[in-house]
Amino acid sequence: MAWTVLISTVSLLFLATSTHATRATSPPDGPGNHSFTHTPPSLHGLTPQQINTAATKVGQVKQRYCFLFIQNGSIVHEKYYANNSNTTYETDSLAKTMIALLVGAVWTHRPWNLDQPMSELGVDMSMFNHWEHVVTTRHVLAQASGKGFLPPGTSMNYDSDQYIQTLSSLLGKILAPDNITVIDWAEKNFAEKLGIAGVFYNNDLYVGGGNVSIGGGQRMTCRQIARVGQLALNKGSWWNSDGSNAQKQDFVLVDPDFIRQMSNPNFPESVTTYGFMTWLNKRGAAPGFCCAPRWCADLYQSGNVIGGYGGTSLNGIIGDDISFGYGPDVGALYTPDAPPNTNVGPVVTAPEDAMVALGYLGRLLYMFPSSNAVVVTMGQTSGSTLVGGGCNYDEGYALTLLYQAFEPLLLDTNQTLANVALKKWHANGEKRNKNHAIERKKENKQVQEQEYKWKQTSTTTNRNRSSSTTVIGSCFCFCSPGEGYGQCFDVNEGDDVDVQSDEEANEQIDYCAPYQQLAPDYCPDVGVAQQCSSYQKGQLLPVPTCAGSNDPNTLNNTVCTVTNKCPDRTGKRAEPLDTEHCNCKPLNWEYCYYIPSNTTCGESVLSKSKPNFRIMKDFKGILSPKVGF
Repeated sequence: MAWTVLISTVSLLFLATSTHATRATSPPDGPGNHSFTHTPPSLHGLTPQQINTAATKVGQVKQRYCFLFIQNGSIVHEKYYANNSNTTYETDSLAKTMIALLVGAVWTHRPWNLDQPMSELGVDMSMFNHWEHVVTTRHVLAQASGKGFLPPGTSMNYDSDQYIQTLSSLLGKILAPDNITVIDWAEKNFAEKLGIAGVFYNNDLYVGGGNVSIGGGQRMTCRQIARVGQLALNKGSWWNSDGSNAQKQDFVLVDPDFIRQMSNPNFPESVTTYGFMTWLNKRGAAPGFCCAPRWCADLYQSGNVIGGYGGTSLNGIIGDDISFGYGPDVGALYTPDAPPNTNVGPVVTAPEDAMVALGYLGRLLYMFPSSNAVVVTMGQTSGSTLVGGGCNYDEGYALTLLYQAFEPLLLDTNQTLANVALKKWHANGEKRNKNHAIERKKENKQVQEQEYKWKQTSTTTNRNRSSSTTVIGSCFCFCSPGEGYGQCFDVNEGDDVDVQSDEEANEQIDYCAPYQQLAPDYCPDVGVAQQCSSYQKGQLLPVPTCAGSNDPNTLNNTVCTVTNKCPDRTGKRAEPLDTEHCNCKPLNWEYCYYIPSNTTCGESVLSKSKPNFRIMKDFKGILSPKVGF
């Protein structure tokens, strides 16, 4: 296998040197600094039926907002199950891949040794305790920093907060000669060139000081996310122009050597499925493989997520949950007399070169170099599997279910169909350009209409309000489960509040009490995908459910109803990919906090930093940033 040839001495494996070319070696795919083009499925050897089937299956995984299939740099199919192409979403840790590319862009501009201790570059690394003078850029990018309690490079230590945030401080030191803040450089020299201007400015609240949130959380549209994936597939090359093909200019935004390091394990003896802030579908074997994107209480190893099932080899993170059987007695699924933990997989086998940007609740960007394809699907899906006896937070399950839904688009292509379509495509070039202009005009009109509706509906809720117009503060309430967005409510003098007294007779005023029951009006539903059970030696296993207040899989502050039942509820055999789906509606806010102020929500410091903090019931998903998970 390809990964086994990597040597453990990182300084020899990846040299921190680069050619830092200014021009791409081959014409890069993608939209450049313009809009994406659309090409018919036939041009890619696909039929409308194949496309529609894939889109339908993706939409069956609740809850999904969008599905984009992009190949050779153009949109082949775009489906919105809710909202539209202009809706921005909180990305959480999906944006870590974009941040890695940003680091690569700075490294291309001003190279430094990735294996040099960051403390030697002027970064305060005291939080890493004994290893503060050992931790390098590579350690942090590869999520192998040790986080101050383990030797760097010896295990995966997934982080989204203070440890990984040291990279922003590092970029500040590197860019000091340019006399520019990290966030301003990121906008001018990365986001604007990539066609996603403003993506860093909307996330400044959490870090301040001209930094960027390294853990992710930047708000982006599905198309903007696709640009990040295409840049990775282009090995860092991009292009821009003034609108004329004759003026098209190719350039290197991120050095290809950085992309090479980003798309491979940097510490293969301890972390095989993670590159630079990006998940990899690399295969491995126990005990050296690590890790899978699941967080289960009884599957932790030195505080890290682990991969594989029953000590078997790892088939890659896509399909790992189900590739090697499921339930406590795997062998009994197929042969009643077989010994326990028999390897019955793989059920799903995805390309080993696949890379994945993954955020909380199934916010996903897939990158397939071998197919030159990018897939984006955003939504809110919590995965729950039987792996290891039960895992009620398994991000890998939604990852696998969604891949299985669109996999035929990567594999079942017809080259003859593509060749015929290509001839027609060239013959109808002029007509296509006219249609493209019409579509862009229509799209711009939709943006204006949405902005108008936003202005008309983005007003403070007046429930339980006094007649006074004297604002004394604001309540910021956040959606369940663990989201970083919600609604702001102005608190006026004389409003109804909840007043309680503690043991010492001190009054405790809850200014947010009148708004506690309003979460269902503002928060989007969350889907749960629960892996079904199966027969064990002729008997049904206990059937897990994604609904029920006493079930451990029920999400906090939500009520769930089953929308698609497991077949084994009626005595039928459940196959490895059979899934029970639930729709969970928020009941209450995750939490609310009050900030005294004489300004309204729209004028407060928090709302200015979060321009779209208010979300509307009919535009679910216009989300605010949160440090990624």
